Amino acid sequence: MAFSWDTETVIEEGTIDEKSKFTVLLCTKGKNEFVQYIPENMTKEGWKKGTYRTVRLDELQRINTALLNKGGNE
Repeated sequence: MAFSWDTETVIEEGTIDEKSKFTVLLCTKGKNEFVQYIPENMTKEGWKKGTYRTVRLDELQRINTALLNKGGNE
């Protein structure tokens, strides 16, 4: 049986430039929440998805806090 999320919600779609775009999903599996980043790049054959990057939401929040705190320590 293939893996599937219990829920997937698009929280952001963006364009980096004319050949790159991305989607950010908020996903759940059981009681756990994850953020998934999906890059896409334009190729000769059309849009191709790159490597998905997934991190637990609580870990991403800790990373975000660390980055915000770093700005005040310089």
